[in-house]
Amino acid sequence: IKAVHNHLVFNGGGRKNHSKAVANLAALCSGGSYDIPFVSIDSEAFRSKSISGGSQRGFGAPQAFLAIETSMDELAQKLQMDPITLRKKNILSLKHKTVMGGKIGNNPRLDEILDIARKHPLWKKYKLRKEEDGWIHGVGFAMAMQPFGASTDGMLGYVALDSSGNIKVVSDAVDMGTGSATTLAMIPARRLGKNAVNIEMGRPSFFGKLGLISGKGEKWDNPRWVPRISGSSGASTVAFQQVHAIESAAQVLADSSIIPAAIRIWKERGQTIRAEQVAIDETGVSAPYCDTLSLKEVAIAIKKYKLNRGAMIHASFRGKWVEADYHINHTRYHWPIDGLALEDYKGAFHLVDRKNTKRYSQESQFYRRTHFSPCANIVEVKVNQNTGETKVLKVVSILNSGPLITPEFVEGQHEGGVAMAIGYALKEEVPLDKNGPANGKWNLDQYHIPLSDDVPYNNIELICLAPEKGETASRGIAEAVMCAVAPAILNAVYDATQIRFTKLPVTPPKILASLKSRNSR
Repeated sequence: IKAVHNHLVFNGGGRKNHSKAVANLAALCSGGSYDIPFVSIDSEAFRSKSISGGSQRGFGAPQAFLAIETSMDELAQKLQMDPITLRKKNILSLKHKTVMGGKIGNNPRLDEILDIARKHPLWKKYKLRKEEDGWIHGVGFAMAMQPFGASTDGMLGYVALDSSGNIKVVSDAVDMGTGSATTLAMIPARRLGKNAVNIEMGRPSFFGKLGLISGKGEKWDNPRWVPRISGSSGASTVAFQQVHAIESAAQVLADSSIIPAAIRIWKERGQTIRAEQVAIDETGVSAPYCDTLSLKEVAIAIKKYKLNRGAMIHASFRGKWVEADYHINHTRYHWPIDGLALEDYKGAFHLVDRKNTKRYSQESQFYRRTHFSPCANIVEVKVNQNTGETKVLKVVSILNSGPLITPEFVEGQHEGGVAMAIGYALKEEVPLDKNGPANGKWNLDQYHIPLSDDVPYNNIELICLAPEKGETASRGIAEAVMCAVAPAILNAVYDATQIRFTKLPVTPPKILASLKSRNSR
């Protein structure tokens, strides 16, 4: 592929509903998962008298991936190439750049995903076109590289140790059914050896103690200034951005309080230990030739030695995390955060100024998002030649998720994404004129969402790539497992009917009319 020209237009409806951001993300995703040397992409959202649009059916990415992934299959057909072979000749890798010119921040591993798809038994049914009892079968493939997070993310986190050695977490994020409360409660175990006993979500005012300010123009010389104070609570920001904030707060608490307290306990017992010798895991705080200490013992020592019991942090991400030095009790620490307040043993907070800040590049403001959750889908459908009904029989997803924090949540996101995409592709039709939902009289009797019988829950398979050696960062999933399902459905419908549909939803009347038109020729 030498070039792509895309013009995207979004009907935002009567109210502003993330319309600008949706149009921006669609533009970023409109190059798909491919290395394209020359691009001409423009995207716009306009106001209308229709129902509010914005992000209610994906954040622009599903629409962009639908366009390019059905186009890729159409191109493969014209070139008489296998669709996976065509894609493999053009995929992005770490050496390439996004359509915005930014470096790709994490290895997409698209070649591995395509190899798995090519060998999967379901893909071997492609072009077989089995017919039975009026139904014709088809198999389709599509892939996507869904970005996660925003172009600039501001993250807040707090971790503390109470007098009983229990861990408390506070986040400004809101758990909207994304599982972020459960996930963030598990994260302190990475640095402190135990999950949080208490977690409070949706507390942005709590972080006013950091005294942060934000605004146009970079003012990094002011230790209280950050590019953006608070970030999104969206599902895509949990595993990477929100986790980083809580893990960093836990690391600050470990380095500046828990380890020094343990060293002082051992010193009183006649044992000299350096900080780099101390380990914290599920068994407690340990060092060579020393008794392992429980977190409760350490918590008691923190009060005795008048150390800090909590850490409140701010972190900024744009292509990379901002890093800085912090001087605490005559010791210099270096952490991937740009704001810090420590809570002393009495509960008072004290600001610690950052020094020697290592910020992200000026150019990164033009790249938008640089980190992705690649996913490919193989879908089998059957189409009824007499009624035009389409049934999704099986869905296979191959996902580059990074290390899984809570596998059950990824499975849940996957099932929900498949159901959402089936409705988006085959059922959810919204007239945009005065007779549509904008008249305020619509309900689920007219807006048809997928029911349990429409989703093949017993035939949904999720394959997650094993993390690469040394890989620690997880990916935000959110729409990643949904983006490629709809184009895979459309490509499967084409495989079955030899009719290419480009307008959603592909409802039975549309299919039946196209079948009759084809048969009459």
